[in-house]
Amino acid sequence: MASERIDITVRRLKWILLALGVIWLGCEAAAVLGYSRSPLLLACINVVALPHLPIALASAFVFYFCSRPGSRETLQTVGLGVVLAAGLKSLDLLGGWVTPLPYCTCAGLGVSSLIMLARRAWRTRGTERRQVLAVLLPACLVVGCIPLIFFFLMLTIELRPHTYDALAYAADGTFGFQVSFWMGRVFEAAPWLALTALVIYCTLPLAFMVILVLHLRGEPEKGDRHLLPERPEGCFAQKVPVPFFGLDILPSFLFVAVSGFLMYLAFPLIGPLFAFGDDFPHHPRPVAEVLASPPAIAEVPRNCMPSLHTAWALLIWWHARPLARWVRVLAGIYLGFTLLATLGYGAHYAFDVVVAFPSTLVAQALCLSASPSLRPRRLMTASWGILLTAFWLLLLRHGLSVLALSPLLTATAALGTVIFTLVQERALYRAALLAGGGGLSSTSEVSGISELRYLSDPACAYVGANWPGEISPRKNPKKNGKPAREFDCEAPAN
Repeated sequence: MASERIDITVRRLKWILLALGVIWLGCEAAAVLGYSRSPLLLACINVVALPHLPIALASAFVFYFCSRPGSRETLQTVGLGVVLAAGLKSLDLLGGWVTPLPYCTCAGLGVSSLIMLARRAWRTRGTERRQVLAVLLPACLVVGCIPLIFFFLMLTIELRPHTYDALAYAADGTFGFQVSFWMGRVFEAAPWLALTALVIYCTLPLAFMVILVLHLRGEPEKGDRHLLPERPEGCFAQKVPVPFFGLDILPSFLFVAVSGFLMYLAFPLIGPLFAFGDDFPHHPRPVAEVLASPPAIAEVPRNCMPSLHTAWALLIWWHARPLARWVRVLAGIYLGFTLLATLGYGAHYAFDVVVAFPSTLVAQALCLSASPSLRPRRLMTASWGILLTAFWLLLLRHGLSVLALSPLLTATAALGTVIFTLVQERALYRAALLAGGGGLSSTSEVSGISELRYLSDPACAYVGANWPGEISPRKNPKKNGKPAREFDCEAPAN
């Protein structure tokens, strides 16, 4: 791991976890006053009855091995995990419930991993301690966020008793068919596809942790250098520095969660599975009938608009870009199956996925750690994301007649929104590469470059505009019988 990346991550995570603790205490106080439920109670329910927290804890166990524990410590961790899993399973006798054995195993191994990491962090000092904290703190962050997320999801039921499911259903109908109902029938016809999508959909915390640890341990991939402009003729650079932006996934992940909750309140939906019950996926009702007689609203969270699973998977895909090619490919596959799962299991409408793209662009632009000179570009990109998100929310709420003009118009607008978002994000990333930054104090810390050598005056102009170090001319022999100048570009000191 690069020492400076570790220091940046640990500093960020300490502040984030402190804020998380304050928020947790506030949520516990709100639960005492009768708002939503206690996060601690929700954590217990998650371990016993729901897969989310056990999967997050299993991710912590996987993350634990990224710290390269010794064989003796590994045996101790597994042994403690088995004891904790057995203890959790034995609670079935007292509570009268049945906790699935995989949940107990995941919870036991995850908690034991956190305990052993905390013990190692307590015993070590200096760089080694920071390396352990760089693994322990993200694991604690993800595990601690799960109960809080459920607290706010339950709160949406109380704050928004009515939903706009009839409008979202009618909007999806303007595609010419109900996309989620159709995908649900595809899942029934292809169980292997449904199972694969479900596994990927439920293992979001694991994917997040894997991307984070790869950023902490890896180096930017050379493949990103093709995003830089072509060098002028006669410019012979030995290497081109690639800034590092991977650690931005932490604030981006949290920004998406907070902004998503606010949008849940602005446009509450429960999804086609809960809104239409047994009619999903084989019996989509006529749109006119649904608008005239909206479906009964179940007591479930209003957590559809936008699809946060789509948003987080999109962030993972974007932040996999500086890593090895195989990681980027897997992240793309992960995003694809997440999109299928959000629709095929009836958790979301098609427009929940569409709106997730521009809303995630806002998080990506605002949380990008890049050169101060990039701030106007970041704000412009974020503004586009905000405008597109607001446009779709207003159109879905008040402009169904416009969407109903033509299925081609609806499909073109939706696809155009997705493509425009991807183009804007890619342009922002390219601008960030040129501007440098990415959360490190020196570009040379990333790529290990201490000297670049460029030939010709146009090359000097390019380097002078884009390289933050000093440029000094020196003698150079003639090239092709003509005098040429050579420049040394020294990276700035840390």
